[in-house]
Amino acid sequence: PRSPPLHPDPPSGEAPSWAASGYAGLPRESAVDRHPRSSAYVARDTYGPATWPMYNQGVAYALSAQLAAWVAREGARGVLRAPGLTAGEDVSMALWLLARDVGPARAPWG
Repeated sequence: PRSPPLHPDPPSGEAPSWAASGYAGLPRESAVDRHPRSSAYVARDTYGPATWPMYNQGVAYALSAQLAAWVAREGARGVLRAPGLTAGEDVSMALWLLARDVGPARAPWG
């Protein structure tokens, strides 16, 4: 899946895009590890694209209450799955939110 574009800074007087998106942090994109001996290996049949979609990396990202409730609800239903065992919660979160057409926004702390 292709990543939605990063939200640009709004004109003066409008709400900042990082607040409107509901998913703010330090966006990045990285290659999927295809080295079978790597602890972060993900097979092509598990996740086909060569790069992960844009995601907010690490512990410094925030979700809106609405998106957090959606993740909790869908997770409890067993709908949300991570691609492989090593994708990490930040990549998994981005993949799940793409299902809602929500992409990462740069937070003011980034």
